Amino acid sequence: MADDPQNNSRLPIISFEDFLKVDIRLGTIVDVKVFEEAKKAAYQLWIDFGDPLGVKKILSAGHAKL
Repeated sequence: MADDPQNNSRLPIISFEDFLKVDIRLGTIVDVKVFEEAKKAAYQLWIDFGDPLGVKKILSAGHAKL
C-alpha cells in the first residue's frame, strides 16, 4: 500500500512512548520586526507561549521578500 508509513523509508518510526516525550507547543505571535543585520531576509518574532514559558524571541530566516 502506497500510503502505509511502514513502507515509507523517509519517515522514521518511533514508539508511542517516545512520541509522548515530544514537547509540542502553540503560541501567539505578539510582535515581528525585520532583522536588518541578516544577510538574507529574516525576521525576529516574539511569540507568547503562555505560562510557564511566557514570551520568547525567535529568529526566522530564509523567507522571500514581500
